[in-house]
Amino acid sequence: MIVKSDFTNLRGTMKRMRIILLSILLGCSLYAKSSNQDTPEWLDDPGSKYPENMYLTVVGEGDSRKAAENDATGKMSRIFEAKIKVESTYLERYIELTKDNSSSSSSVSTSDNTVAVQSDQTLFNLKFSDSYTDVRGRVHVLGYINRFETASIYEDKISDNSEQIIFFIEQALAASDPIEKYANYSAATTVDQNNKVLMEQLGIISLTTKEMLEINYDSNQLMKDFIESARAISFSVNISNDTDNKLKKMVEALLTDLGFSLQKDALLYLDGEIDFENMDLPRKEKFVRWELNIKITDRNSNVIFSLNKSNREGHVSYAEARARGYREIEKEFNNKLKRSLLSYFDSLVTSKKK
Repeated sequence: MIVKSDFTNLRGTMKRMRIILLSILLGCSLYAKSSNQDTPEWLDDPGSKYPENMYLTVVGEGDSRKAAENDATGKMSRIFEAKIKVESTYLERYIELTKDNSSSSSSVSTSDNTVAVQSDQTLFNLKFSDSYTDVRGRVHVLGYINRFETASIYEDKISDNSEQIIFFIEQALAASDPIEKYANYSAATTVDQNNKVLMEQLGIISLTTKEMLEINYDSNQLMKDFIESARAISFSVNISNDTDNKLKKMVEALLTDLGFSLQKDALLYLDGEIDFENMDLPRKEKFVRWELNIKITDRNSNVIFSLNKSNREGHVSYAEARARGYREIEKEFNNKLKRSLLSYFDSLVTSKKK
C-alpha cells in the first residue's frame, strides 16, 4: 500500500526534475542566443562582405579549419568545372612542357595562390577569411576569389601560353623532318588545350575580360595542322609468335588512334615477340606463363621505347588463361606505350622552349 508520504516524495522529485530540465533548456537557449549574436553575417550572406560583382564566394564547413578550407575549395572548383574536359595525360605534358615558364600550372607562388584541386583543374588566387566555429563545434570559413585581381592573373597565363604555342608553331613550320614537325605541333596543341580551360574559367571570373582578350593564333588551324603532321608519322609493326595477330591489332589500333599511319616503309619500327607456355600446376585452375618483349626504333636504330614484361595467368582453361594474359598485355600497352611515345616526341622540343 502506498502512503501519502510516498506521493509527496514523488511529487517533490518530479518538481525537482522539471526545474533541472527547464534550467538546461534555458541555459541552452541563452547560450545559443549569445552564440548567434557572434555569428558572422557572411555565413548566411557571403555577399555582405564580398559583393558578387567583385568576388566569387563559397562557404566551407568541416570539423577543423583545414577541413573547412578543403570543403570550400571543392565547392569553388565545382563553380569552375570546365566545359572542356582535358585528359590527365594532357595536363602532365603541359606541366612538363612549360615547367620553366611563368605559365606553368604546377608553380605555386604567393602572388597567385595556386591551388591544385583535381587532375583536370587548377584554381588561382583562392583565399580564405577568418574561421567561425558554431555551437556544434563545426568550423566555417569563407573562400573568395577577387575577380579583378584573378582576371589579370589569367590574362598573363593565357598570354604566356599563347607565346609558347606560337613558338612551337614556328618551329613546326620551319622543320623539314616529319618527326620534328609533329613533335612541335603536338606540343603546341597540348598547351592550347590548357589555354582553352583557362579561357573557360576566365569567362566565369570576368566575361568582359575574356571577350576583350586577343589570341594571336588560330586554334582550329593548329588542330588541322597537327592532324596532318600526325598522318606523316608512319609505323611498321612486326610481332612474332602472335597468334591471330592479336597483339599487332592492339598496337595498330593504339597507333592509328594517335593519328599515325601504318606502312612497310616507315619512319618508326615496332618489333616484338610474345611467348605463352602452359604450366602444369597441382591446382584446379589452368595456368599459362607469358613473356613479352617490345621495342620501338627509328631509322637510325635508336631505341625510343622498350617493354619487357612477364607474368602468369590462371583460369578455368588454358584458352581462358591465355585470353586473360592478352588483356593484361593490352593494359600494359595502354598505360605505357602511349605515354612513352608522347614523352619521346615531347623530349624533342623541350630544349627549344622560348
